[in-house]
Amino acid sequence: GDAAEGEVSPAASRPATEEERRLLRGVQLARKATPHEVEAWMAASAAHMSDKAKDAFLGMSLEQQYRVMYEGPLTEALDSTEVLYARIQRFMDMESQLRRLANTDAATKPKKSKEKKVSDLAWAIGKALVSTDAPEEVPEDERRFAPPAGTEGQEGERPADE
Repeated sequence: GDAAEGEVSPAASRPATEEERRLLRGVQLARKATPHEVEAWMAASAAHMSDKAKDAFLGMSLEQQYRVMYEGPLTEALDSTEVLYARIQRFMDMESQLRRLANTDAATKPKKSKEKKVSDLAWAIGKALVSTDAPEEVPEDERRFAPPAGTEGQEGERPADE
């Protein structure tokens, strides 16, 4: 059966051979959709598409239309336009991953990133973001603004400038 989501197949854990990389370099995943394919896909998907999604699809290049159609007809969705663009993104991610596989050198081992010292500023920001301490109230004599109107000592007085 298919590998479960998130599992790595044995073939994926080893580097591609030179022959596999050569074959991958010649692969062109996206091609131009034919008018017949577009018509058939629209017939199956139009019921689930908003007018905006239909306009977006028909305005795409033939390659982009192919990328959308690659996953089959559209089904019920809250935002069919978003589904179109998500399909294109997934297809392009797959293409980019294949290009990466095709161009990696078998002798190149994955580099382990060197640990970098965290700057004091980044540390302080991180600490502040995860801090659970409740902020302390500013003492009254250090506050920038006068007490709310209608409270004691507010009859036309302005805070003294320091």
